[in-house]
Amino acid sequence: MNIPEVWISFGMFLHQDFISMYPDFFSGVIEFAQGLSPADRYEFKAFISEIVSGDLNKKELYELWEKSGSQLRVDNLPEMFVGIDNALKKIN
Repeated sequence: MNIPEVWISFGMFLHQDFISMYPDFFSGVIEFAQGLSPADRYEFKAFISEIVSGDLNKKELYELWEKSGSQLRVDNLPEMFVGIDNALKKIN
């Protein structure tokens, strides 16, 4: 799986103060995506969709999460990726 640059940008967006800046995680995800160029937003949405529809096991998901460089600890990555995918479906 190719890791797009927008995945690294997303990881950097999820700094340690992220949770205190938004009412919930997915509101922050939407804000991040809305701030992207249309091309980057499309790439981000496609990447998340590929993850959700893929056959990645938990270990592979955690490795992918680590590659984002995010400072946030996530206990249930499969659920989180589905939530991100659902949040992104709410925006163009």
